[in-house]
Amino acid sequence: MMVTQVACRSCHTIEDVQLPLATTMLVKRLFELQVDPVQKTISLPRVLPGVPAELYTDFKEFVREHHAANLPLHRRIETTKARLRCANHRGHVSLTITVKDGDYEYALQRLIHLVHETFLIFLANGAYRDYRIAQLGVDPDWG
Repeated sequence: MMVTQVACRSCHTIEDVQLPLATTMLVKRLFELQVDPVQKTISLPRVLPGVPAELYTDFKEFVREHHAANLPLHRRIETTKARLRCANHRGHVSLTITVKDGDYEYALQRLIHLVHETFLIFLANGAYRDYRIAQLGVDPDWG
C-alpha cells in the first residue's frame, strides 16, 4: 500500500497549487516540491540520489515512455497538457514537469504518479537491488 504524507510550511496558493510541500513516500524519503509559476514548472529536485550512469540512462527512457501514445491514458502524460523531463545533477536525479495548458492539478498528479512508479515499478523490476540498498536504505532482506 502506498501512503503519501504532505506537510506544508508557510504555503502560498498559486493557481490552486500549494508550495512549498514536502512529501514522504515508500522508503521514508523527504521530497521537496518546487513550483515556478513564471516558468510554469513543478519540480522535484532530488528524486533519486547517487545515481550511476547506467541507471540514469534507463531512467531517462522510463520517463520518456510516459509520453507514449500506446501507454494507457491513466499512466500517460499528454504532451498537449504537460511535458516531463529528468536531469542528472552530479548524480542526483530530478524531475520537472512543464504545465502547457494551465492545468497544474493534472501536471502535479502525473508527476506524483511517476514518482510512485519510479519506486514501485522502475526500481523494483530493474537490476537495481544494490542501488536500492546502498542509496535508499532498503533492507537487504527485502531489497
